[in-house]
Amino acid sequence: MSHIDVLWFGGDTDMLVPEFAFEVEHTTDVTKGLGRLLDLHRSGQRTRLFIILPIDKMSKFDKEVGRSLFRDIKGICRARTYGPLIKLYALAKEHDLQKTEFFARFEGSAF
Repeated sequence: MSHIDVLWFGGDTDMLVPEFAFEVEHTTDVTKGLGRLLDLHRSGQRTRLFIILPIDKMSKFDKEVGRSLFRDIKGICRARTYGPLIKLYALAKEHDLQKTEFFARFEGSAF
């Protein structure tokens, strides 16, 4: 688990089980990233698995995840490209800004 690029823990941190695991394969090998996610899955962790990669590596992902070596994670490992991730990040930033502005203290407020 220590070699996974990003581990995202949900609200139940007492169990120390990540809700999501991400491998970012920008310049690194898709096969090795899948291998790390497979190792995590085989350790008994029920974690949702993702590989984030450039669009030109999607065909490599499809080919590799179809190999018998990765059959255990074929149906549960998802590939995502940078575009949707960047969009999600921008929406999260906007949400945070709107939340901050909405809940901002009023001048002279007793709170």
